Amino acid sequence: MSTATEPSPTAAFGSHLLQLVGEPFLFLRRSYGDELVLHFGERMLGPVRRTKHGEFRYEHGTHSLRLRGSFWVVKAGDAVFASATPDEIVKSLGEPSRRGDVANELSISVGARVTAVIPFPVDRAAVQGIGVKVDLSDGSSVVVIPTPEEPPEPAPEGTTLYEIADWELHTPRGALQVGPGRKWHFAARTHPPAS
Repeated sequence: MSTATEPSPTAAFGSHLLQLVGEPFLFLRRSYGDELVLHFGERMLGPVRRTKHGEFRYEHGTHSLRLRGSFWVVKAGDAVFASATPDEIVKSLGEPSRRGDVANELSISVGARVTAVIPFPVDRAAVQGIGVKVDLSDGSSVVVIPTPEEPPEPAPEGTTLYEIADWELHTPRGALQVGPGRKWHFAARTHPPAS
């Protein structure tokens, strides 16, 4: 298990990010709230689940980038999609900027390979954390910027509240959880990934 409190200077942090380089983009999916999950690598199907509407199999990639407690900006071609990111960040990536339906309108080429995963420190008034930029071979890019931490709420008696990571990278080797703040944690997978 690896844990640290600073971005890229550590070799371990960088090696976890390098697992995504070279992987092909598959698809993205919106999760609850404004979370976005980008799937890369080999297409996998989860176990069959029975629902009242019939059988269902969850589709996912062997690698996924989960944008959790963060702003995100996705640039693909001339389109820029954002999750309520500050204007100066969106405008630096290009116009037009709009929220749009990123899951249905995005034009990242299926099969475009990840060419770079670049972490960067975020040091703004209310935010100190680790952001990340992912570049793809078709010229698309994804930028993740941590949001201000919310004040902690008291946990109901007998329960534990867990911090939500700013973003996570899941790979066959494990899960890299980054944030909140300038900390990260890598949990190695103890069993083979489900197919």
